[in-house]
Amino acid sequence: MKISKDSELSRVSIQNSKRESIRKPVDMDGFYNSGTGWHPCKIYDISTGGAALKLNQFFLEGDEILLRFGNNSSSEIFNTTVANVNGQRIGIRFKEDSTTKHLIEKIMSIY
Repeated sequence: MKISKDSELSRVSIQNSKRESIRKPVDMDGFYNSGTGWHPCKIYDISTGGAALKLNQFFLEGDEILLRFGNNSSSEIFNTTVANVNGQRIGIRFKEDSTTKHLIEKIMSIY
């Protein structure tokens, strides 16, 4: 079966549109904990579904980490799962519940 270029592009576009929420570019500090204490990271985009981080530690997809936004004394701690890895940059997925979504929306409105 021959697939036209237009059909192939549509299929690729559909496959690449897994994202359920819109990403917002940010430049904010954060801290993560994978069981070895809190370490600084840079958060460079965020959505209600997850965030993209730059950090100095190696992770694998499926690893679970805790995340704090802003300074290390931030009271809110988010449970996350590593969704993808690209060197020092990782994508994380937030735990899906209405409280987390509300808190992330609040953080997004500030930045």
